[in-house]
Amino acid sequence: MRQEGATLQQIVDDFGASRQWVSQLLIKHYGTSDVHGLLTTSELSRLASTTREAITILRRRGIIQPARFVGRRILWKPETIATVIIYNDSYRCRVCHAPLPTKRWAFCSEACRIEGRWHKNRLGAMGKRHRK
Repeated sequence: MRQEGATLQQIVDDFGASRQWVSQLLIKHYGTSDVHGLLTTSELSRLASTTREAITILRRRGIIQPARFVGRRILWKPETIATVIIYNDSYRCRVCHAPLPTKRWAFCSEACRIEGRWHKNRLGAMGKRHRK
């Protein structure tokens, strides 16, 4: 009913429950009691194929901005998914393409750094082609 544009009061009148209870059910099952289609942090992380911690880091760095705060929940616009995906794809390990940990710029671990250097410095035609 909410997705069809019914107000909370109309839903309450149909079911005979309190507005608070209906609102809590909508938040529990749909992430929001709002009609505007905003996403919770869990939904955003699932749709962007990343972790909640990565969403928090992007928010703290000012890369993404929440659309609204509802109680303790942060709601996001659907357009934020594209921003998160683009940002996460640009910060990947050069060797294994895993997400980079904090304070790392090119490689996710020391093993990847060594392997990346090995490919860069190896001799022969493959090494020359790789260095170009």
